[in-house]
Amino acid sequence: MKLLLCARCMSTVTLVTRERRCVCGRTWGRRRWKYRHPIIYGGPCVVLGIEDKDLARAIRTAASTERTQRFVAVVIGHRASTLIRTRRPTCKTETKRKRRGEHS
Repeated sequence: MKLLLCARCMSTVTLVTRERRCVCGRTWGRRRWKYRHPIIYGGPCVVLGIEDKDLARAIRTAASTERTQRFVAVVIGHRASTLIRTRRPTCKTETKRKRRGEHS
């Protein structure tokens, strides 16, 4: 699971295949379908990674023991090879130009 933490409003958004934004709207991104790599379109943010198995185990244990459980989350480096930072096209025309290989 990948989470996007906005450095401005400190809200956290789970990255899914459709675009998600933080509360203030300055940070947004999504996860590519079939891939684990997140795509970050903009904003001051930190990407967090959590192993689904670790989180599920912590939830199961907390539910059965009624005690607080810890799990590991990692901060994915700003220049990590698994992180794609890009500028999203601002309009349909710009998207069509990029597909045809034209530059504005």
